[in-house]
Amino acid sequence: MKELQKIELLVTKVNKQFQAFKSFLDNNSSFGEQEILAFFKKHEQLIPTMALDVPQLVHYDYMAREYDLFGDFTCDFIIGSRKSRQPIYCMIEFEDAQPNSIFRKKQGKHTSEWSPRFEQGFFQLVD
Repeated sequence: MKELQKIELLVTKVNKQFQAFKSFLDNNSSFGEQEILAFFKKHEQLIPTMALDVPQLVHYDYMAREYDLFGDFTCDFIIGSRKSRQPIYCMIEFEDAQPNSIFRKKQGKHTSEWSPRFEQGFFQLVD
């Protein structure tokens, strides 16, 4: 099992890596899961910023990639805090970014529905 590694966010690196991410998105209207994973493996300072909307996760001090949860289940990245009163973690799972990765049109319906790709990624975390 992989161990969580201590991390330290460096504002100058985060800003530089945000610019690289903007450039990545500007140059790629769609991409596969392996492409986005490769990008974030090279720009790991961005990973903790994905948990800014998790109010309980105030301090980010540990991170791991391809973290084994149990059995056959892993998550692409996990970040967490051991400084909190109770340790708290945020799991991050990437999928591809194609025009139909999140929603798909169903013939005969006006409303879109969740795509199978989105459901697979979502339920991978739920499981």
